[in-house]
Amino acid sequence: SDLVDLLPFLLLPLAGPEEFPEEEMEKLPVDLQFLPEDKKREPDPDIRKMLIEATMLLMSTKPGRRIVKEKGAYLIMREFHKWEKEPDVLAACEKLIQG
Repeated sequence: SDLVDLLPFLLLPLAGPEEFPEEEMEKLPVDLQFLPEDKKREPDPDIRKMLIEATMLLMSTKPGRRIVKEKGAYLIMREFHKWEKEPDVLAACEKLIQG
């Protein structure tokens, strides 16, 4: 579906170079698997926050929440949350994770 196709575009700028166990990696869309060691996250905190908010909009319906969770968004956001230092972006990330 379009939602599945859109998710990697929203999550890729938030993803870092972390490696995931194979069973977690398989949950991620192909575009988010096996990212290079030098993968950098989006440097602009405003853009990072907007990407999180756009992902939250996808989760505004039950089917949307299910797809976002099934596609491993939590894995990306878990690692992003460990990395993020900006309070406003952290708050948005925590809101997404709780959603």
